[in-house]
Amino acid sequence: MDTKKLLEHISNNCSSELSKYKYNKGLDISDKYRKGKVTSYQYVLDLIYHFFEKERLLKKLNHTSKCYNNLRQKPNIKRDSTYV
Repeated sequence: MDTKKLLEHISNNCSSELSKYKYNKGLDISDKYRKGKVTSYQYVLDLIYHFFEKERLLKKLNHTSKCYNNLRQKPNIKRDSTYV
């Protein structure tokens, strides 16, 4: 399993657990425990989101860099003015 799929799987599990602790008031747990669970799941989701955003921006930057480098290259022209 690659990293992206693993993080998506963890994100899905965290989201379902977050919903369980955030909105299910029928659980027999203390408020302190509930708040701790909600905070920890939210923290993990934020980290995963941050990782995906960095990856997206790096891909965008890499693509932009390649396009820019292609534009900077001078065409190789023969004496009869045809492109090689």
